[in-house]
Amino acid sequence: MGRQAAMVTTWESSVPGREAKAIETFMDYLTLFGKQAAEGNVSEPEAYLRYDGSGGIGVVRGESAKLLEIWESDDFRDVIARAQLTVQNLHTEMYAAGDSVQDTVGNFTRVAGEMGYM
Repeated sequence: MGRQAAMVTTWESSVPGREAKAIETFMDYLTLFGKQAAEGNVSEPEAYLRYDGSGGIGVVRGESAKLLEIWESDDFRDVIARAQLTVQNLHTEMYAAGDSVQDTVGNFTRVAGEMGYM
């Protein structure tokens, strides 16, 4: 089994005048990851919206190799490009999860020791 990870996408409010396209793009994001989840590639996407509607977060979990494969796909790149045009402060990042957290901390500690910092 590969390294466990989470792909986290965050955004702020929609660009004024582009609210309908922002909602459409958000649904495209959920559809894209819903299909990937149905194929067993990743978890179902989790979406959280701020109560005041000023932004949100999307989380998808899975093996880092699968998440990176999706990240580099034309479908994901298209959704992200549309999102960049319709919402403010869009960010997508990968985070270690599960046992990968211990691996990441272990690697950091080893390298820090080799450099004389620990």
